[in-house]
Amino acid sequence: MDELLSLLQEEMKLYRELVIILKRERRDIVDLSLDKLYESIKEKETCILKLRILEERGSILLKAVFRKLNFSQENATISDLIGQVEEPYFSDLNICHSNLKKLANSISGINQENGRFIEHSLACTNSSLSLLNYLNSPNPTYLPSGQVKNGDKNIGAISKEI
Repeated sequence: MDELLSLLQEEMKLYRELVIILKRERRDIVDLSLDKLYESIKEKETCILKLRILEERGSILLKAVFRKLNFSQENATISDLIGQVEEPYFSDLNICHSNLKKLANSISGINQENGRFIEHSLACTNSSLSLLNYLNSPNPTYLPSGQVKNGDKNIGAISKEI
């Protein structure tokens, strides 16, 4: 059981590291720093690989603990184990479980936010490219809305979104 708790502590450390990497990745996206972004992505991939290795070890340890407790559970989870152990392991496992859930939620939120930043950047880039293409075409016409009209294609020159 102590080995499992140690592994969970190591996992939490890596998840905290991943949160820091994702926040740095967000800054790199906003700063449009491509080299730093590539570096952050490499760090993220390394961290995720370490987490996968720990998760595999943890799964094996968890099954071993369940066998030791004579509790058969094919898809054993920490939540299941918490209900089967007594103090001090109950509190320790409960804290680890709670912290891991919080970290997972934080990571999910940061990833979603980073995705929105990337989608917005791509939309702005595509709009800029479209504008340049239409301005480069012969005789662009402007509509009262500020849209550039060329044939039956309209693009916006100004975005109100942030």
